[in-house]
Amino acid sequence: MTEVDAPSAWTMLAPPGWQRRRSVELLEENPLSAFEQRAREAGRADLVLQARSLTAELRTSLRAGKVIELYTPATVDAVEAAPASLSVAVYRAPAGTSPEAAATRIAKARPVERVDDAGALHFRFRAESTRYAAEGLYASHTMAVFPRPGAAGGLFATFTALHDGSGAEAVLALGDVMLASFTWRAP
Repeated sequence: MTEVDAPSAWTMLAPPGWQRRRSVELLEENPLSAFEQRAREAGRADLVLQARSLTAELRTSLRAGKVIELYTPATVDAVEAAPASLSVAVYRAPAGTSPEAAATRIAKARPVERVDDAGALHFRFRAESTRYAAEGLYASHTMAVFPRPGAAGGLFATFTALHDGSGAEAVLALGDVMLASFTWRAP
């Protein structure tokens, strides 16, 4: 298989109440515009500024991480059930780099698990973030490297579960199911 006929499209299941959005949509429009409007109507200039700051941070993060798609809960029930998101980005590896070596490099010093009994071979690892710990917000991440068959590189997915510091194992299990449902489609 050559890079020309390597799969370039994929499918992944998302839970009910979640939406799949192309990052270009989030870069072109304000995903928090409805919230900003409600905050403006309530006379909460502080919330309007926070929403604008979050939107700017999201856009910067999408560009810097080369994110091409984002899966997020779209309903209040879905957010309450799983305060999480899943981003999909492209990664490139030098020609001749094995999928395992690429995954190890991306994972840095984290232990990498090879998952080859799912819809597509992938390598998974976990990370924790305490960036907003002072505010009582923590993030647990499951990251997966999906080598594209017949090509150098592939996709890098990050499932992020937000929690209060007590852990997010149940929500991370949802991310594991989403990641395991990933399959490449032929062109």
